[in-house]
Amino acid sequence: MEDYNKIQYNEKLDFYRLNVAQSRSAIVLDTTFKDDSFIVSSGIVNYANDVVKTKKDMGKRTYDLLAFNDGMNKVISDKLLNLLIENEVIGFKTYPVDIKGVKEKYHGLQVIGKSGKYMKPEKKEDNDDYSFKGVKFDPETWDGSDIFFPEGTTALTITPRIKKILEENNITNIEIEHISDCLGFY
Repeated sequence: MEDYNKIQYNEKLDFYRLNVAQSRSAIVLDTTFKDDSFIVSSGIVNYANDVVKTKKDMGKRTYDLLAFNDGMNKVISDKLLNLLIENEVIGFKTYPVDIKGVKEKYHGLQVIGKSGKYMKPEKKEDNDDYSFKGVKFDPETWDGSDIFFPEGTTALTITPRIKKILEENNITNIEIEHISDCLGFY
């Protein structure tokens, strides 16, 4: 596929999208935020002093990464939080979460790392909503964080270092794909 914005990523500028795998048995949490879901996920509002009380909307199993039913917000397990802290990962902050009926401790994930907007291709491949493959942004707009959102999105983006840490430590309920493989739509 043509490189529609002429940016060539190299090993140093390789990026991946991290998604919740959403296995059929995974818990999905009920959204109970007092603020807009986008500003919660992107850390615009500070929830560090508020315990977000929630419950299971569906599913039964706990994993290292779980999603709220708003499609934007996520929670991470103690195991995953400790791993991120031990490895001095930057670009995120957390807030306390209390999940009714769940013994494990979870933390809400707010992504504060940033990059510029995804660049749109000049032409689409066809007329459906998923008309091109691969997303890109100008690497000069990236703040250097290990975890970040491209401007205007909640597309959880990570560096190769984070991909390696997650995979080597068997973090559960994750899907990782190179951003050049992501389907794009505008």
